[in-house]
Order: sequence, then structure tokens, then C-alpha cells
Amino acid sequence: MKFPLFSKKPSVLARATDRQAELERLLAQSFRALGQLLSRMADVIDHDRLERKGYGEQERFLKRVDRDGPPKE
Repeated sequence: MKFPLFSKKPSVLARATDRQAELERLLAQSFRALGQLLSRMADVIDHDRLERKGYGEQERFLKRVDRDGPPKE
């Protein structure tokens, strides 16, 4: 025996599930974009900090550039 409530529920439930899946996908994508943005900002801040400490921008490696001469022991 078929009840009218059960015949409508699968299509409504399927649409709600699709909307929830789309929302979760957008949320995950937003978190990834936010993570990339924060990572780049951390790199910029770290780069500025290292330049102030006497490290200049090198090719791939950072090398300390002492402007006052060799380090004193």
C-alpha cells in the first residue's frame, strides 16, 4: 500500500541532499581559498621579518648579510 507522504518525500529529500552537498562543497572550497590566502600572508610577514633581521632575498636560500662586519664572539 502506498501512502501519499512517502511518494513525495524522496524527491524533496533528494533536493535537500543536493543542496546540502553543494553547500558543503562551497564551504570546503572557501576554506581552501582562505588557507591559501593566510599562507601567502604568513610568507609575506615572515619575509619582511627576515629582511629586518639582516637576511636579504636570495635565489632559493636565505643567507645572512651582516652590514657591520663579521659577528663578534
